[in-house]
Order: sequence, then C-alpha cells, then structure tokens
Amino acid sequence: MSGFEIGVTGFVILLLLLAIRIPIGVAMLAVGMVGYVTIAGPIALLSYLKTEMYWRFTTDDLSVVPLFILMGQFAAKAGLSAALFRAANVWLGHHRGGIAMAAVGGCAGSTAGGMKVIRLVLLYKQGRREINQLIHPNAIFTVKLGNKPVPDHVINAVWGFFALYILSYVGLSIAMSATGADLVTAFSAVTACLNNLGPGLGAVAQNYAGLEPQAKWILTATMLLGRLEIFTLLVLFSPAFWRS
Repeated sequence: MSGFEIGVTGFVILLLLLAIRIPIGVAMLAVGMVGYVTIAGPIALLSYLKTEMYWRFTTDDLSVVPLFILMGQFAAKAGLSAALFRAANVWLGHHRGGIAMAAVGGCAGSTAGGMKVIRLVLLYKQGRREINQLIHPNAIFTVKLGNKPVPDHVINAVWGFFALYILSYVGLSIAMSATGADLVTAFSAVTACLNNLGPGLGAVAQNYAGLEPQAKWILTATMLLGRLEIFTLLVLFSPAFWRS
C-alpha cells in the first residue's frame, strides 16, 4: 500500500472506532501506532516511543491542557459562559445578521474560523484592482494592506479559500437538508460549525441534541473543516501530499 492509501485507510478506521464509541484518544493512538508499524516497522516504532514519549511527558507543553479544561469548568460552573451569551444578546441581539457578522468577525491571529475580516478586505481590494485594470489596461495596480504590497500568491490563496469555503458551505448545507433538517436549521447549523460560532437558529438555537445521528456526523466533519480552515484538512486527501 502507498502512503496515501495507508493514510486514507487509517482515517476511515478512526471514524469507525469513534462510531462505536471508542474514546478518541485510544482510537487515535491505536490507528497511529498501526499506521507507523505499517510504514516503518515495529523496531522504528519502539525506537520512536522510547524517546518521544519521554520528551513529551518531561516538557511543560501539556500542562496547558488541564489548565484549559479547568478554565472551561470555571467559566461553565460560575455561569460566565451563559452570562456572556446573555450580554452579547442584549448588546447585539436587536441587530439583524448576527450569525453573518460572527462568520467574518474573527481576527487573523485568532482560532476563530470563517472568512475573517482580513480576507474580505483583500477580496474587496482585489475586486477594485480588477475594475481599475479594465478601465486602464496598461496601468499597473498593486493591492496594498497597511501601505505594504500584498504578493499575488497571497491574493490567489485568499480567492482559493473563498471558493472552497462557498462550495463547502453549500454542499454541507444540502447534506444537512437531506437528513431531514429544515432550511433554517441546516444553513445556520453549518454556519455555526464551519465558523466555530456555537449556537445557530431553528432546532439548534439551544443545542444540537435533537438532530439525527447523520446530521451530527456531518456537523462534526464541518467543525473539523472550519477549525483547520479547509486547506489543512483537504490536503490530507491529496496523493501528492502522501508521496512527498
């Protein structure tokens, strides 16, 4: 088997293990170890474990995990999360398009998903450049951000992300509708998960417990797609990635 085939097979097996309610840590460990053995052999795995495991557990990088969980417990038990949602509703709830604003409201350095403001700014500037280029075909126009020119490959990457974002949004919304969800629930659930927003509209205004199991799997994949900002996840399905 090629590296690409091993990767795809491992990903499918991981999803199957999660479907039968194997803890995600155990499932990822098992699939990772089997995949490593398949590619490099058991000796290489043991050699890797004896150094990597020791190094991982002797550094303080993992200390952020329990602290992050503790922070979440404080926020939930003290009512901070609910209070912040209520405050945001009081301040912004009377404005229309709250989910749409949240979909692009994340800053470039944050972990929020979605289009983000910086990408919309670049798309707008690129659109203006194309219009000016049609009016003055012999002129040279440069897209600038903060008085600094933006390379063309960055503009192309933003356009590529925008195209994949729209295609993913439409395709996932259609898939959600196919599970029996109404249009408001389907589109708002995909919007919320693809952009890591939280609650949506319709049947997912409070939580996602009432959705069909197929819909939950679709939204799980949507959250991964949004959190990894599409390119990172889709590149795993590229044969060129595994060959390299």
